Amino acid sequence: MNQRVKAKLQQEIRDLRDRLQQAEAKLQALRGEEFTVIQEFGDSTGDRKSTEDRLRQHQQHLQYLLTSSPAVIFSTQPHPNYKLTYISENVANVLGYTAQEFLNGSHLWLNHIHPEDLNSILQTLPQKLAQGNYSFEYRFLHGDGTYHWLCDEGKLIQDEMGNPIEVVGYCVDISDRKQTELALSRSRELKEAIFNESTDALFLVNPETGLTIDCNQPAVNLFEAANEAELINIEGHTLQKYRFTLEELNSINQAINQYGVWSKEVEYITKKGRCFWGNLAVKRIQVTDSALNLVRVTDITNRKEAEKELNLQAVITKNMAEGICLVSVNEGQIVYANPKFEQMLGYDKGELIGKSVSILNYDDDEISAEEVKRIISHNVMQKGEYTYQVHNVKKDGTPFWCQATTSRFDHPDYGTVLVAVQQDITVQKQAKEQLKASLKEKEVLLKEIHHRVKNNLQIVSSLLQMQSRRTQDQEVALVLQDSQNRIASIALVHEKLYRSENLAQIDFAQYVPDLITHLFDSYNISSSQVRIAYQVEDIALAIDTAIPCGLILNELVSNSLKYAFPENRQGEINIAFQRNCDHRITLIVRDNGVGIPKSFDIETTTSLGLTLVWGLVEQLDGTLELNCDSGTEFKIIFASQVKTRK
Repeated sequence: MNQRVKAKLQQEIRDLRDRLQQAEAKLQALRGEEFTVIQEFGDSTGDRKSTEDRLRQHQQHLQYLLTSSPAVIFSTQPHPNYKLTYISENVANVLGYTAQEFLNGSHLWLNHIHPEDLNSILQTLPQKLAQGNYSFEYRFLHGDGTYHWLCDEGKLIQDEMGNPIEVVGYCVDISDRKQTELALSRSRELKEAIFNESTDALFLVNPETGLTIDCNQPAVNLFEAANEAELINIEGHTLQKYRFTLEELNSINQAINQYGVWSKEVEYITKKGRCFWGNLAVKRIQVTDSALNLVRVTDITNRKEAEKELNLQAVITKNMAEGICLVSVNEGQIVYANPKFEQMLGYDKGELIGKSVSILNYDDDEISAEEVKRIISHNVMQKGEYTYQVHNVKKDGTPFWCQATTSRFDHPDYGTVLVAVQQDITVQKQAKEQLKASLKEKEVLLKEIHHRVKNNLQIVSSLLQMQSRRTQDQEVALVLQDSQNRIASIALVHEKLYRSENLAQIDFAQYVPDLITHLFDSYNISSSQVRIAYQVEDIALAIDTAIPCGLILNELVSNSLKYAFPENRQGEINIAFQRNCDHRITLIVRDNGVGIPKSFDIETTTSLGLTLVWGLVEQLDGTLELNCDSGTEFKIIFASQVKTRK
């Protein structure tokens, strides 16, 4: 459309030139006729009136041509002063100054040319006139105070000898044409800027051949081409991963012809072999009376990957074994529930949407459904994520338990929402309750067993005590007393287990003082005669370890009480029970009594008590060290976990 306007203006200028040439021709003809008329007048005075009429008609004709023409005709002196010698009267209409102002003024013409244009004109005018003619376009200060664009063309007139006589020419106001050209230029620059500065890849395609005829720089960048030429004169669909078939191309062309636009999401391959997704949009446009397809390709790879991930998440969400629901924080209403959640609560598809989340919570005497909702919401908003067990209720009123984890996030449509992931744990909870009940029963049973074992051992101990009282042999009585103490050490382990919260282990730090007190009472030893010093850590021992340790401690302390302090001698017994850095346990029984000979060998002794100690140490996979300096010290080291013997 813009080129048509420009062509029309150029045609009007050509018409003006033709009209000027016609006016010059008529002017020459009139001058010739005037000379003829003068000759005829000299020859024949009778025809004077007729000749004057003809001359007047020609002058009127010429005056009309000069005043009605948009072109101002003028003549000037040749180089160097270019003083005006003639200018047509229509100059007042064209330039806003009378002809007389131009002829009387000193260089009025040159003084009114825009300063930015004047120097260029004065520098090039002599050279152009030397070639016979000139043509300039410049700005001229109009009589209304504004600059108008003029087209000024002239010709140098020479005599027969080639000497310059005058310069004749014309000028035309071309401001309208210049404004049109400026608008066209701005429009073209704007279109080029839009075409090249667009972030999308743009192509111009011949709709008849399907070949590209132009593309912008973003297209070169997107398709990783070396230059624009690599993307010109090709079929656009050859850049696709899967090209269109002939039937598809025909269908696309029909849609464009019918609707003017067409679009589709297409997977492309760049010149370097990289795949990406693009939104292909085609629009039919008119460019200089020609129909072209403007093709836009927008890179949507990130969006497609996001959609793919969202679709995958949607599939996972719909098929998860756990129930998921989204609850709007502001309204407290359910805005989404996956199929598993609906199935878990016994609702149809979409039935929960818009309902208050409190309808899911079981309402009982201890806590209301609204209070449950408030507690969950408060914890999630405070912590960001909250894991809990909740008592829910199905649509038919059946209560059931769920393990739930709820977190919060900002949803683009629903604002802040709570996302609850719940799993029905009713079966597991019932099984757990049954297991707890079963364990409770076994715990009671085990306590009863320990209690009965302790009672039976006490009966045996009582029998031994009765037998000891009936015997007259002091040595036999001591043997029976030792056996009674051994049984008491075992019975004390069962009593501790019976009274303990933990039926598998006992705290040896509590066991040791009780056992020592029993031994002092058994041998009738006063604590003022023999002092006891404890260094016993809080170490829990299993029954398989506690009974051997108790028996070892019973034998070693009994020996000290019986033999280390004869004749009521005073002394001290030290008992240490500690865990080492290698997690093994050390038991030390030390006394400052009379001691035993250094030649004593515990492995070959015939003493029942010490033989029993040696056997029990082996049972614990431990080691025994005997130190006879300054009394007697037994040091036993064993592992905290005793291996089960098969």
